Amino acid sequence: MQSSIRAFALVALGCFAVGAFGPASAAGQRGDIPTMTNSSLDQPLTPLPDGWPFNARDIQLRGSVCDMGYGKAGGRKFAVAGDDVLPVLGSAEVAGLDLSYIAVRRVPFINRGDVLVATFQTAADGASTYIVQLKLSPDGVTKADAHISGDSEGCVALVSGGKVLWAGSLDPTNEEGVLTIGGSFSLSQALAIVDLFDRRR
Repeated sequence: MQSSIRAFALVALGCFAVGAFGPASAAGQRGDIPTMTNSSLDQPLTPLPDGWPFNARDIQLRGSVCDMGYGKAGGRKFAVAGDDVLPVLGSAEVAGLDLSYIAVRRVPFINRGDVLVATFQTAADGASTYIVQLKLSPDGVTKADAHISGDSEGCVALVSGGKVLWAGSLDPTNEEGVLTIGGSFSLSQALAIVDLFDRRR
């Protein structure tokens, strides 16, 4: 009888644990934290580019031109009236060369306030690179899709602290309102971008 009671107590305790904490997902994800996988846990963090905007108060997606130039003057060649010309972090990999600069629109179409949750996961190519996914508010979805469908050049820049962290193109949001930034980021960069979008700071 005592062993039956003990067995029942263990089963009840196990049910409580699953109910209280929920079942673990295959990738170990929760909606409010970065997506972690076994490969990302095994991968050492690489240094971020010099000048990375730690603790910046802003992070935005802005329309941009598609061509970069070396130095500010080189970037300005492709600008249109009213553009900001900003440095692209991590672009001076050869000693003695200026950073690349790119012209970006002054007004963002997505900012931190439009993002409900930012996460990252491994890129589809299976390499040890990462994408960042932004779960947007309904207003953010409207703004993102309007910009993407109405932009003839189709290029955007991820801007923080007056610097460009990534430049490329975006697909429209998916049915869950998620916008994917497929930048082939290192694990360090993906973590740092998710941190910049964290509005709880």
